[in-house]
Amino acid sequence: MITLDELWQYLLEETGQSLFEGLPEITYDQEKFKRFVQSVLSVYSKYCPVERSFNITVTGLRYDFTNHEHGVPEWLSKVMLVSYPWGVITGERRSLFDFKLTIPPLRPWIYRKPVLYVSVNGVYDVIALYNHEIQEDDSGNYYIETINHDDDLFLKLLTGRFLQRIGRARRAFTLNELPITSDAAEIIAEGKEMETEVLEALGELGKWYVALS
Repeated sequence: MITLDELWQYLLEETGQSLFEGLPEITYDQEKFKRFVQSVLSVYSKYCPVERSFNITVTGLRYDFTNHEHGVPEWLSKVMLVSYPWGVITGERRSLFDFKLTIPPLRPWIYRKPVLYVSVNGVYDVIALYNHEIQEDDSGNYYIETINHDDDLFLKLLTGRFLQRIGRARRAFTLNELPITSDAAEIIAEGKEMETEVLEALGELGKWYVALS
């Protein structure tokens, strides 16, 4: 888990902006920063979504995730029938219900968010994919349960986007009557280069998820 306050401090330290904390253009506005982080999470989630595995019991050849404890998945990467009213699926017959081993037109399930449609009622093993989301605790503080301080690619993507925003916000400013020049074009270019490198790395890691999305 990581809080938005921790992400803000990380960005200030990573980009050297902690020297200029008092300046209006980078004053911490929690709600604006929340929207900024969520926009980066939306991109990151397409490559590295949250995976959750669980069983569901399907009746009526459909399962609605609306009231599921984990919420509504963005995608499903596996739907495997493990038992039905007259037996248990094992071996090769079980593998036919694995998305990765089934030709899409022939697969015995379809997911149309938030409803899963299947061809056989029974109990299914499911791997569901969710977006990373910002949550709020009882004190009104924001945090991301599914991101931690070791998620280097997310942090680098966030930094790249942050640099671009800083670069667009200013070209020069004054601190304590001392003019400090900031080359906006260079800052933007650095941020774009960082973002490109991260997206390339994420593309290699997340080809499977991108195909699903």
